[in-house]
Amino acid sequence: MSGFVLLLKIAFVAYVVKIGENMAVGRVITVFEVKCRNNPGFIYQKVGETYMCLYWSTTGNNFSNAQLDCEGKGARLAVVNTPEKRNLLAGKSDTWIGLDDRQIEGRYMWHDGTELTDSQRTDFFCYGQPDNWNDAEDCLHASIYCSAPHNINDGNCETINKYLCEKVK
Repeated sequence: MSGFVLLLKIAFVAYVVKIGENMAVGRVITVFEVKCRNNPGFIYQKVGETYMCLYWSTTGNNFSNAQLDCEGKGARLAVVNTPEKRNLLAGKSDTWIGLDDRQIEGRYMWHDGTELTDSQRTDFFCYGQPDNWNDAEDCLHASIYCSAPHNINDGNCETINKYLCEKVK
């Protein structure tokens, strides 16, 4: 084997090892996974039967600034529209997600453009929520005071919470 070919093989193995940190041997690596892992702070995580590219903020922000920060990272506030996705938030501090009714009171829109369904409303919210307390709660967050999967609460958009961003394919 020539020195060049050996060097090329070593470089390829080093590259695969670098992008393959914490991955099972023999698993196919997708382009989405490589792109996700090449973004500082993002993690590639299996959620149910799918994978998500997630960024967990380490500091808090109000809802609008959290949304802007996610967009600046080429992402959006996370659409946690399944029980498996909401379970990601179990035990976390209050965390903004991509759901609000800022446009029309009572019409909750996910940040992927879909509307909250009746079954999601029943299955997702903390007991007695959403309540639009004091006519000032239009932004949604996972609450530490409720148990997943019923852990979503409406809150004042100016409250400082951590937030979860997701990149989409």
